[in-house]
Amino acid sequence: MKNAHPLDNRPWPLWIGATLGLLLLVGLVGCQPDSTKMEALDRNLFSQTPLPGNYLSVDAGEANIIQPGDHWMGKVDTKAGLTFANWRNADGTHRFCIVVLCDPNQDRLVLLPLEDDETPLDVLREPTRRVYYGQRLEAHRAEMAAGTPSDRLIAVSLTEGVADKRLGPPLPPPRQMLAVAANFPSHLKEDLAIDDPDIIEALRGTRPRVFLKYPPVSPPDGPVPTEAIRGIIGPFDPIRYPARIHVPVRDEDGQMVQVAASVDYEAEIGMVIGRRLTWEDVATASDDELYGAIIGYLLISDTKARNPQVVQNIISRDNPLPADPGPYLTGNEAIDRQLGFWDKETCHWWSYAAGWGDYAGLGPFLVAAPQSRTLPDRIMLTGRSYAPEAIRKHPIPPGHTTDTFYLRQSVIVSSRDGYADRMLWTVPQIIRSTLAPDNALDFRPPPRTLYPGDIISLGTPGGTVITVKPKAVVDLADALLFWWEPLDWHDAFFGGNEAMYLNPGDEVFFWAENLGYQRHQLKAFENQGP
Repeated sequence: MKNAHPLDNRPWPLWIGATLGLLLLVGLVGCQPDSTKMEALDRNLFSQTPLPGNYLSVDAGEANIIQPGDHWMGKVDTKAGLTFANWRNADGTHRFCIVVLCDPNQDRLVLLPLEDDETPLDVLREPTRRVYYGQRLEAHRAEMAAGTPSDRLIAVSLTEGVADKRLGPPLPPPRQMLAVAANFPSHLKEDLAIDDPDIIEALRGTRPRVFLKYPPVSPPDGPVPTEAIRGIIGPFDPIRYPARIHVPVRDEDGQMVQVAASVDYEAEIGMVIGRRLTWEDVATASDDELYGAIIGYLLISDTKARNPQVVQNIISRDNPLPADPGPYLTGNEAIDRQLGFWDKETCHWWSYAAGWGDYAGLGPFLVAAPQSRTLPDRIMLTGRSYAPEAIRKHPIPPGHTTDTFYLRQSVIVSSRDGYADRMLWTVPQIIRSTLAPDNALDFRPPPRTLYPGDIISLGTPGGTVITVKPKAVVDLADALLFWWEPLDWHDAFFGGNEAMYLNPGDEVFFWAENLGYQRHQLKAFENQGP
């Protein structure tokens, strides 16, 4: 961390440099993120099935989602593989179910409850249970076709089920939920100002950067926040977040500093682990064997507060490059400084930032992994809205309204060669990285283990709120503003940009092919202190 440098006795050329630096910072580093990122959208997807083109409005400068609702559940192919949901009863109880039918056009949702105390994990991990429920589904579909549906089934209005938040997370809370950072070229380019193909290819050769999202962790060496955090929520529940969050800076009294939380959205695909895995299990396992350890996929909300991530990256700019780059860095200083170092402290701060809120929305559907042992390609969309200023306490961007969902992300989640935005790292690489013994995740007591039902989220494509300026601009401002501390940089980065991030009353909308959609409203709560 830099030391403060008072300017009172410095010669006038330094005052000129300071003034120029401030102007540069205000004009370039501190300017607002874009309210639209059309370059991040894969427009080739807009007219494709299963996307209903009449639900999108696209022009040269903006793309909107028209009336997102139950009709946006889209095609849910329940015959391609077992599909699970969690039905919440009016009395507060719930039942895990298999989806027999999901027909938005007819406003119908038909569910087959699992046996008492049985979960989707029990079914997917046991081949005989898969066969059993496959046979029952065929029998129930035949009864429905004959007009004699069983009273065992739950048949409801899809519209009402969504409106009443009757669909919960489609599997029990995992022991742990992890996520991959910087896994899509579009995110590097459009959000993090890394547009060099050589850098992206160099990153492909490093270990995937995995952090912990659930259960929530306290900040490194910091106080344990006292807020009531659920962490895991359903697909239509509100996202509650702390109004203020700690960052890796201490004040004159040695107390960890809190700042106003700048909350960002990330829609992702999550994969569910089907069996207990340790490093010894995966170190020599084939890719096919590791794909076989995945039993299902679902839609994830990986919402987070950006402040700790940004401040940690600012601090690392002044840290020396490790003598041994280790598995996460390329060894090229320019490349590694541009994305930031990835060590245990960084991983810990990222985990805190991504977990200290009701950020992990799951579902509504959990779809069994295919027999082909591959990652299925899935189209995914993200939209966000702006609440009225009286609710969100900040003005909405010029030219925007309060009754519209603005499309921010459209992508195919894929590891397939030939797709421009294919993931940097494959599913087997991510699993091995999660369990590697020299892992940045070991800010928690080792050894690392993955358990049945644990979730790993595969990362976000481009189009998030955060907008980093090019490294050359930051380096120039850093040279001119040599006396600035990390909090000064934080305030310049986020100051004036609060309106662009998610605020109370705003909503986010996530949709993924064959996995359904999520819709969450943001709700802030005041911190109670450590």
